[in-house]
Amino acid sequence: MQRLKIIVSGDVQGVGYRWRCYELAKKYNLTGYAKNLKDKTVEVVVEGDEKFVEEFKSHLPNMPGYTEKVDEIESTEIEKTNHEKFEIM
Repeated sequence: MQRLKIIVSGDVQGVGYRWRCYELAKKYNLTGYAKNLKDKTVEVVVEGDEKFVEEFKSHLPNMPGYTEKVDEIESTEIEKTNHEKFEIM
């Protein structure tokens, strides 16, 4: 099991980016959340099988159906909490 906190910057608010994170997390059976931050970034916390967490992360710069620009992705491994589902906050 792996849990990452990921900060995504660029044109990621108001364009459906969190919804695409939700759909991708469901595809890989991951839990956690995606939420907008005041500094116009999106915070994504994702937890699950390490292989699928890494696969999820690899899609963040070029999400299917997402045409806006992602400038930067920063990730940090954090303590696991066993979320039950993936939420949009």
